[in-house]
Amino acid sequence: MPVSKIRVLCIENIAVEAAHRQIYRHLASQDDLDVHLLAPERWREAQSLVECEPERDSPLHVHQSKILFGFRQHRVLYRSLGKILTSLKPDFIFLDQEPENFAAIQGILFKRNYAPHAALALVSSRNIDHVKLGFPYQAEFIHRKCDEFVLRHPVDVCFVRTQAAEPLMRKYAKRIVHLPFPIDTTRLKRPDARREAQNQLTVGYVGRLVEQKGVRMLLELFPQLPEKINMMFVGKGPMRDELMQQAMKSTGRLRVLPPVPHKELAGVFSQMDVVVVPSLDTKLWKEQCPRVPMEAMACEVPVIGSDSGGIPEVLGDAGMIIQQADAIALRDAVDRVLREPALRESLARKGRQRVLDHFQVSVVASRMADVIRQTIQQKKD
Repeated sequence: MPVSKIRVLCIENIAVEAAHRQIYRHLASQDDLDVHLLAPERWREAQSLVECEPERDSPLHVHQSKILFGFRQHRVLYRSLGKILTSLKPDFIFLDQEPENFAAIQGILFKRNYAPHAALALVSSRNIDHVKLGFPYQAEFIHRKCDEFVLRHPVDVCFVRTQAAEPLMRKYAKRIVHLPFPIDTTRLKRPDARREAQNQLTVGYVGRLVEQKGVRMLLELFPQLPEKINMMFVGKGPMRDELMQQAMKSTGRLRVLPPVPHKELAGVFSQMDVVVVPSLDTKLWKEQCPRVPMEAMACEVPVIGSDSGGIPEVLGDAGMIIQQADAIALRDAVDRVLREPALRESLARKGRQRVLDHFQVSVVASRMADVIRQTIQQKKD
């Protein structure tokens, strides 16, 4: 008699793009898992709205839903969630939302009403005690109430993206599991045709163009760089206009590009000789489990990162770590990496290997699948 599969419902906003579904495809390839994905009908990715893309040649089943309250991760509600839960009757619900988010409350309430037998998992990258210090959102009072609700109704599993989240999340779930962001190493890799840049080297930055990301430190570093060194910023944010003004004075050495879709990231990193992540802690924010250094390392680009939050955890011994806000240390690290081709190549190899060992999709998906099986078995016992 055939053994019935574990039915899994995964819910993630950015999974409107097929490029963001690799971990769910790996889960769906498991013989004992029947995996369904619920994503918005459309989501704002980079600078444009992206319609939910169809899934082709995959055992993963994709469902769409209209959403309420726009395109902010922390305020999304899924209009079709009750209908999907009723029809699928999932055994395990993976909801990629923090406890203070609107959808976390919706997940708990709807599971109770539509799928009471199912296990529910949330996700957290929290590395600051927001219960004590406050939540960094408008309508902070509402998010605090959401957080308190989850505390009163702990879920079965909380997957944490960074080790710092483990002690902070213990009261929110019956089980805490470390599960970093999955990186698609088949898409994010060094191009076959390597860029040879003996005379011109490029320092790169990818992310939000804001003060706390250390963008001003990088901008102030630019005039100190030799003429053969270029700088490239990729992203959007309140500092973009200031960067554009400096770019117009730089005779082409400083470039500012808009955000790019995930599928184009490898091409962006291929134009950089070193990626810098010089983030600065604030009272209510520090880097959690940053994807940019993972993605750069997957593309074999050396990374220099500050000691903000989870950056050292991501880099390990495969990148250069400097003290945040130390402009001299930043200048010296950039200078050393650009002057020493052997160091760049060593960091490139070590970075790629670190991603393969810890962050690639198959590794993260295997860990997630094991937790799903264990959780379902514990419920049966």
